[in-house]
Amino acid sequence: MHDDELLDIRQAADFLKVSETSLRRWTNSGRLSCLRVGRRRERRFRRADLLAFAEQQPAGIGEATSWAGGGRSGGHLLGVHANDEGRTDLAASFLAEAFRDGCATCLVMSPEAHDAVRRRLEDRYPIAKSRIASELSGFEFVGSVDGQLDALEARFEQALRRGAESLCVVSDATAVKTALTIDDMIDYEACYDTRIARRYSVVTLCLYDIRAITTTDLLSALKLHPDTFRHSTDRLFA
Repeated sequence: MHDDELLDIRQAADFLKVSETSLRRWTNSGRLSCLRVGRRRERRFRRADLLAFAEQQPAGIGEATSWAGGGRSGGHLLGVHANDEGRTDLAASFLAEAFRDGCATCLVMSPEAHDAVRRRLEDRYPIAKSRIASELSGFEFVGSVDGQLDALEARFEQALRRGAESLCVVSDATAVKTALTIDDMIDYEACYDTRIARRYSVVTLCLYDIRAITTTDLLSALKLHPDTFRHSTDRLFA
């Protein structure tokens, strides 16, 4: 095959209208075929493979069809649940897709909620069983806005040093809210978006318990999660 019949990663991303991060993740997980060329093992793609991959996607492969769309295209999402079971379902479905796409994952929840999510993943998502122990890290809210952001940055830097190309986070925002006033909570979300979400290749799902917040609080939170509206409500409301 001639070189001009192959696309480099930038050209392939333009061809599929997705991010280069998504292409790296899909090739790493085996979902998309590529060739490795040169001493640097750079990715090259056949047009036929790209077309075949696109045809296999039931809703197209635009970034918004995936939880883990990659970088800001996946972004900062808000999920709403009415009970603990709904929280567990939303977290598990998000993380299962993150595992499938080869993302490094982090779960910010209480130990009890974290255990419930792990059990749901093991029960419903076969792909997760072999990866939970080594790839699903978790911790509780550390108690302050700056402390939490510092802790997340440290986790992300560690994951990137280990070779992660994309990151996914599930955060129980209602649990965080118990340690903060609502004004501090909104400040935390805004700082997270500026300091974390825009700096790292990370997609984040913040889970809010509708029983624990007012309508006004929910509207304020939605304004800080504009990427939420790129997804259908049945994926984000439970």
